[in-house]
Amino acid sequence: MAEASDVSRLVWASASGDQAAWNELVRRYSPLVMAITRTYQLDTVDAQDVSQTVWLRLVEHLAYLRNPEALPGWLAQTTRRECWHQIQRRHRVMPVDPHTDDAMLLSGDQRAAGDEDREHRPESSAQPGQAAGIQRNARIPGRDSKRR
Repeated sequence: MAEASDVSRLVWASASGDQAAWNELVRRYSPLVMAITRTYQLDTVDAQDVSQTVWLRLVEHLAYLRNPEALPGWLAQTTRRECWHQIQRRHRVMPVDPHTDDAMLLSGDQRAAGDEDREHRPESSAQPGQAAGIQRNARIPGRDSKRR
C-alpha cells in the first residue's frame, strides 16, 4: 500500500482536530488563496473577507474531501467562487451617507424633474413623500378600484 502524502496526512490530521496540522495547511496554502484574490483585483478588506470565507468553507468540508491530494485545486476553485460572490455583493451594496441630500440617490433625470417641480411650488406645499415621487391614494394597476 502506498504511503499517504504529506497533504493527505495534514488534511486527515486537521479533520481529526490537530491544530498544528491545520496551521500548516493555512500557512502552506494562504499564498495561493491571496494570489487568486489579487487576480480579481479585490481591495484588501474584500480579499481578507474572501480568504476567511474560503478557510471557513474548508473547515466545513474538510472531513468530506474525497481526494485530499486535490486540496490545492479545491482551494483555488473555492477562492474563485468566493471572489465572484464578493464582487456581486459589492455591486448590490450602495453606501449612503445619511447626512447628504436624498437627491443624490436619484438619477440625473429624476433630479432635474424634481428641481423643476420645486421651482413652481412654494416650499410649504411639499408633502411628505412627494420628494421621492410617492403619490397619495395612487391606484395600483391590476387591483380592484374599491377599497376594502
